[in-house]
Amino acid sequence: MNGGLRPLKKSLESGLGIRFAGATGDHLFYSTLTQTIFYGMFSAWVSHGTSKDPIRFSWKTAGFIISIPIIQSLFDQLTQSSRVQKLGIIETLNHACEALNRVNTEKFFENFNSDESIQYFYEPFLKEFDPLLQKELGVWYTPPEIVEYMVERIDTVLRNELNVKNGFANENVHVLDPCCGTGAYLIQVLRKIESTYQQQGKDGLIGDDLMKAAKKRLFGFEIMPAPFIVAPWRINEYLRSQGAKITGQSNSNQNRIGVYLTNALTGWEKSVTQKDLFYELQDEYDKASKVKLQKPIWVVLGNPPYNAYAKPNSDEETKLSEKYKQGLVTDWNTKKFNLDDLYIKFISIAEKCITKTGKGIISYISNYSYTTEQSFVVLRKALLDNFDDIWIDNLHGNRKASEYAPDGSTSETVFAMPGISMGIKQGVVVSLLVKKKTSTAHGKVRYRNDIDAGNATVRRRQLLNSLKDPKSESKYVLATPTQQNRYSFKPIYVDSKYYDWPTLVDLCSDKGPYSGLLECRGGVLIDICKDDLADRMKPYFDNNVTWQDLIESEHGMTVSRARFDPRHTRSKAISKETFQMTRIVRYGFKPFDNRWAYYSAVRPLWNDCRPNFWKQSTKNSKYLVSRNFETDCKGFPVFFSSVIGDQGYFTNNSKFFPFHNCLNKKGMLSKETTANLSEKSRLWLSHLGISDLVGNADNAEGPWYHALSICYSPKYVSENQEVLCVDWPRVPIPRKIELFEESILKGLTISKLLDLEDSDIDSVIHNDIRQFGLVQHNDLTINAGWGRKSKGNVTGGKGRIEFREWSGAEKQNLVRICRKLNVEVTRGFELLGKACDIYLNDTNYWKGVPESVWNFRIGSYQVIKKWLSYREDKIIEREILVPEARTVTNIVWRLMTLVLMGDALDKNYDNCCSNSFNWDDLY
Repeated sequence: MNGGLRPLKKSLESGLGIRFAGATGDHLFYSTLTQTIFYGMFSAWVSHGTSKDPIRFSWKTAGFIISIPIIQSLFDQLTQSSRVQKLGIIETLNHACEALNRVNTEKFFENFNSDESIQYFYEPFLKEFDPLLQKELGVWYTPPEIVEYMVERIDTVLRNELNVKNGFANENVHVLDPCCGTGAYLIQVLRKIESTYQQQGKDGLIGDDLMKAAKKRLFGFEIMPAPFIVAPWRINEYLRSQGAKITGQSNSNQNRIGVYLTNALTGWEKSVTQKDLFYELQDEYDKASKVKLQKPIWVVLGNPPYNAYAKPNSDEETKLSEKYKQGLVTDWNTKKFNLDDLYIKFISIAEKCITKTGKGIISYISNYSYTTEQSFVVLRKALLDNFDDIWIDNLHGNRKASEYAPDGSTSETVFAMPGISMGIKQGVVVSLLVKKKTSTAHGKVRYRNDIDAGNATVRRRQLLNSLKDPKSESKYVLATPTQQNRYSFKPIYVDSKYYDWPTLVDLCSDKGPYSGLLECRGGVLIDICKDDLADRMKPYFDNNVTWQDLIESEHGMTVSRARFDPRHTRSKAISKETFQMTRIVRYGFKPFDNRWAYYSAVRPLWNDCRPNFWKQSTKNSKYLVSRNFETDCKGFPVFFSSVIGDQGYFTNNSKFFPFHNCLNKKGMLSKETTANLSEKSRLWLSHLGISDLVGNADNAEGPWYHALSICYSPKYVSENQEVLCVDWPRVPIPRKIELFEESILKGLTISKLLDLEDSDIDSVIHNDIRQFGLVQHNDLTINAGWGRKSKGNVTGGKGRIEFREWSGAEKQNLVRICRKLNVEVTRGFELLGKACDIYLNDTNYWKGVPESVWNFRIGSYQVIKKWLSYREDKIIEREILVPEARTVTNIVWRLMTLVLMGDALDKNYDNCCSNSFNWDDLY
């Protein structure tokens, strides 16, 4: 680092309460300085242009125009002649000035007001300048409809629920946007206050009343200089338009409003004396501290960033999310997943503010994960204990999972703004939480899921229009957060008897299920083709191949990753073992997508090699695969596998339940296997007259095959879909041995259909089924747009599929199949749906695939569509092989058979439900 910047870096670390440590910290530091320089210059140019100063604009005089003291001081320090020479940016600054001076300012300001120009250009500026930082900080333009909706809702709740006369206009209501960005929320609050004043017949001095509110009780915190430059500028321009007295420069100290450059996540516990702060930064720090420590905040609102961008700089910041981790593992058997995301810390800050005041409101738009996912159960419980009323508006838009709105029309995020922003990838909710001073009741949660029509623009308008709907409150459905559903904020419709049944974890021994392997090496250790994987790993373990040779060959194991030093890892690996073909094993990557993996227990070749899981898999193993939560789960919640598999098999929390335990207490292979069943499971079996679990493998495996048959009942999934998203599947345990045995037989059939490694399926697949899903000719290039690669990940595409009516010959085959399988013919056609042809390319396709087979989902994973997305020619850089083409056909046969079993599986489920033990009553 340039020596002249070290004092400034130290000062900013102290004043902003962040740590510019390591490569990530340096990146943030330099980005902060660059934003200060160029956005400070841009805002000065806007001020210069609006003043119609005939003198040519220059960055050298921009510091005289910038009116915010802290930014002016930073800008002046950074643009000192000696410093810019050392930084080597003079030429860049000159070019930037030349570009600005070529703009026709008259036409520019015809299209943009001065405050709008600075606001609208921030996100595109950051996207071009530093897209990684934009993603890390979650910097996204918040559409005005969402801002208006949230402010209007808060104002209504202030009046109706907290009995605050005049809402935001009440002089006791202090408001904080802890991540205010460009000031959109604070301006909207001022507009609401102004509207209230107008309704009361206020005189021409409203502007001064608004200025008083902006100075004394409306506060905004921002840590990044560029939006911090924007916010006070915009607010003062609005105040000026309302007739407020603003003398001299709009952002001078005498006109200073309550927006501060500060870290909102620190400084709430006590005032800390900081060292090495230059005067303006010390002044900024002191003023922000007074707000944090002294002001009674009634309302916390905004759009907090979603991702972590720097390590906590203090114990105080660490504690913000630590309190939501207490008991997760011991009480809830849940991992601490994504609890350090920034929006969780901002929820914690808001909770702290409202708890301190004793009553108030939080309203955030945020990632919707916290409302249902398991890792956030302690957070939800804390909010339920601390707040009386909670409203959730689900706005959907999870582009990572291609989540569609309930009407199926779009997966577009509600943040998308044509020409301005693509918006975030996460699905979002608007949350509104109310704390009443005197109430001690458990929080009441209302959930709304009807904002679902059309694209983002239409949906935002729908959200805003709902404010005028007198029946809008009826759109919310009352949720029932309980310990059993992990306090889910989403309504869960399930029969009370469901909770009488054991979970999959209840069935197994105390060793529990195994987590799948975690690679995190860009797919280097996993491949569709065994030979390609061998060719890749042989030179890696070859001492004669130098490290430079590997780099020049662009070997994937030379790429540095989190907790992975590639060169050190390679040296360690080749010192401990050599390449072995026996290490290349079948690997469950996704349901119906078995690949090859190179296994090694040398750490950290794999990010997590799960050595006990590996040892377990070396014997003839059988696994029930499941997960304890899955967002938007619409399919079957379990799978059967006979091979070791991936942690991301379903989602990132996939677990493998072995039918037998092959390891002893020391984690070594045992001479004898034992049934992977809990004591209570064994008690249940003893009630059925089953006791021999050592010598009889069928007895030991029975409960798992039974669970498989229950979980593949379409009725079971439809009745319990909501609760299956938030916890392990629960299964009824029959009282009668004959019901249990019948269920086991169905589970055995299902296991054969699900296991691609089991090629002996003649006994379960009817011959006439083999006429469906056949590929038409030998052009096997997949380029119909099923998938594409984006930043190392595969994203699904629309592809090409054509739906049609069944041909005469196809109908005849289907009739024979239904009769063979004892399925009423009309019902069989209902189950299968229409015919569809699935295209590889313009001319070739798999013909006559039933619609229900095409739509078949394991969890949220659409089987055939996802299989195709991973094999688009631009991804695998070859056409698929003949056996691969026939794999799709094979999957069609298996799923077709499974679909036609649906009614029989439903009957089995009903029988077990009506004749089942209550798990808690077993002694």
